[in-house]
Amino acid sequence: MTKTEIEKQIMAALSEKSYQPLKQKRLIRFLELEPDEDETAIEIISELLQKGSIVHLQKKGLALAQSVDLIAGTITFLRSGAAFVRTQDDQEYFIPGGNTGTAMPGDSVLISLSKRSSRRPRSGGDSPEGMVMSVSKRHSLTIVATIYKQNNSYFAEPFQSKISKHPEIDDIAGAKAGERVLVKLEDWDNPKMNPKGAIIEIIGPADNPALDTISVIKSHSLPEGFPPEVVEEAQAMTISESDLEERLDLRDNFIFTIDPETARDFDDAISLEEVDGKWKLGVHIADVSHYVAPGTELDKEAVKRATSVYLPDKVIPMLPEQLSNGLCSLSPGNDRLAFSIFLSLDNEGNVLGATFSKTVIHSKLRLSYEQAQLALESQKNSSFPQYDMDQKTVDLIKQVNHLAVKIRARRFKVDMSLNLNIPEVRFRINNEGRIETMLQEGSSESHQLIEECMLLANEYVCRELMDHKIPCIHRIHDEPDPEKLAELGDMFALAGIKTGDLSKRENMAALIQEITHPKSGEAYPQEHVWQSNILRSLKRAEYSEKCIGHYGLAKEFYCHFTSPIRRYPDLIVHRILFAYLHKKDLPYSGRDIAEIAQHCSQREQIATEAERDIIDLKKFRFFTEQLESGDLEEYDALVTGLKKHGLLIEIPDYQVYGMVLVSELQGDYYDYIPAKMCFKGRKTGTMIEIGTKMTVIIAKVNQSKRFLDFSPVKVEAAARGSKSQSNRGKSQSKNQQKGRSGNTNKSGSRRQKNPADRRNKSKRRKR
Repeated sequence: MTKTEIEKQIMAALSEKSYQPLKQKRLIRFLELEPDEDETAIEIISELLQKGSIVHLQKKGLALAQSVDLIAGTITFLRSGAAFVRTQDDQEYFIPGGNTGTAMPGDSVLISLSKRSSRRPRSGGDSPEGMVMSVSKRHSLTIVATIYKQNNSYFAEPFQSKISKHPEIDDIAGAKAGERVLVKLEDWDNPKMNPKGAIIEIIGPADNPALDTISVIKSHSLPEGFPPEVVEEAQAMTISESDLEERLDLRDNFIFTIDPETARDFDDAISLEEVDGKWKLGVHIADVSHYVAPGTELDKEAVKRATSVYLPDKVIPMLPEQLSNGLCSLSPGNDRLAFSIFLSLDNEGNVLGATFSKTVIHSKLRLSYEQAQLALESQKNSSFPQYDMDQKTVDLIKQVNHLAVKIRARRFKVDMSLNLNIPEVRFRINNEGRIETMLQEGSSESHQLIEECMLLANEYVCRELMDHKIPCIHRIHDEPDPEKLAELGDMFALAGIKTGDLSKRENMAALIQEITHPKSGEAYPQEHVWQSNILRSLKRAEYSEKCIGHYGLAKEFYCHFTSPIRRYPDLIVHRILFAYLHKKDLPYSGRDIAEIAQHCSQREQIATEAERDIIDLKKFRFFTEQLESGDLEEYDALVTGLKKHGLLIEIPDYQVYGMVLVSELQGDYYDYIPAKMCFKGRKTGTMIEIGTKMTVIIAKVNQSKRFLDFSPVKVEAAARGSKSQSNRGKSQSKNQQKGRSGNTNKSGSRRQKNPADRRNKSKRRKR
């Protein structure tokens, strides 16, 4: 029988009225298949379980999901303890905190829908409400945790704050209280009881910052090295003359790269030349598919990882260094194999056509963003010989930028792409594992130049495949939930800003334009808060076999093509595009692409969570040490939200969030006014609302919950223009220092003071 026929037979058996749930082996025996068909049946059952068409009932067996009113999906937890369950067909269900059962982050679960969905809390958005009935598969059987003793028993406090239950440890295996350990969980099916676990590895003292990164790696089950057979395959790779045959030879062309100063792998390069009065923009991408063939050990490991993971002091690459930093990296002065897209542009940056070719290139120049920015800001006839940029090169970079500026302007003004610009905070970690410096990365022209080139390449690869109805793995960004847009509209209405219907792209784009570049010319104090809230209202971008477009970029066609060294979906697109161009059989079916897309989206989310965990851990360690030393620094903060008992605040320079309790506000008694979303002082009339600026010092650090409490030093005028201020009298002193404001350099990066310098300054607040 064919695979389709076997699947039909399985579904028919499970659909019979007399069917009772059977375990997999018994079901296959019941089907009376031929011996060589058993393996195919196992594969089909696995696929049906992943899709949620069938479910595995604990201690019973397999059944149709529809027949038992259960829905299969993957659970993701919020810090509040509530969760969302997402099915393979992208349906999302809200799970209140008390209804998550024995589920842990990333588990595959079965849920039933709640009959009380009308009482769903707003935090669930417009998702139907459900309850976890059972865990069908654990995402991980191990957790990283810190040992502590309570009432003569030992427990392990999970490293991930979203795991609320603390496993009980019968045998601490030589570990001591206060040490981080790797715990293997035992079977757990009673949510009223703590799970039990066994220590399988002692990591070391929880207060040792040098062990933070390995703790995050083990916590998310990230790979710690490549298997020997994978390294062996990578080491055997070379470039031979035969590899260059039938490739377009561009080794004499002026091709260059622009990347971060610290970059070690270069997977994209660009070129520009004038041809018949038009511009020919070349985007040249490392041809990873030449080295990583389907089914090889390299490929198996690459798909398993799906993405490179970037931690502040360590990179966990998708490919071994021999490829990622070697043969595949488009480093200057070396012959490299590439997959190139050539875009024909007019002087206004309009795309007139696109062609594709496998090429061999020889990059002539490697620039950092800062060096490229010098060229863009230079006077006419400038050159920078110290960076190998003669006048001709500087003029070329300026011409690429001229086109990029036109393309970018049209993307925002005509296509209505969303122009959100929230700087990222990057950390450099010293040898002790502590924060050494912080860098706020903005978006300089040199960044934008490369971004527009890569966006065009991704779009026109996808357009080419879709025009010829070729299945592809897309990078999609769905439209926001209507309820979240309504909440956004309410927030702006309170601030006196009319938004119109935010489900219309032009209104959302106009709103972002207004808050970032107000017509009045006077900046909104709430700008940073509002941009952050808009970003949170949007859905997460992901991979899919469906072509539904990219909402944020305002692109109907979009895929990832430009980073195959660090993203597996890009490698898939390379293989598909090559097969299409050379009229070969397509390497993937629609079902294959759907499975790979789901897997890559999951791996991307794990990587994001790991990166967020290590950054949060370093930040909280920094504030803990500051609090313990009594050497407290003042920080500029913004009110980002209001609760009855306090103010939610952010320190933008650190992108750190916390709370100021209303009882901590001195000099007045503040009443909470929900209708106006503000606190108002009874004596002074001072208004505290979203966007109000404050100066704060650290008051309390909750490491396990990843939350901070702050004490106010000064409350500035309210966002609506109130001129009254409330000062914390007892906190005023001659030795007060302003919170760090930082300096913005021309490349768009904002350098923060060295946190280590804080220990060497005498004028510090003592508390």
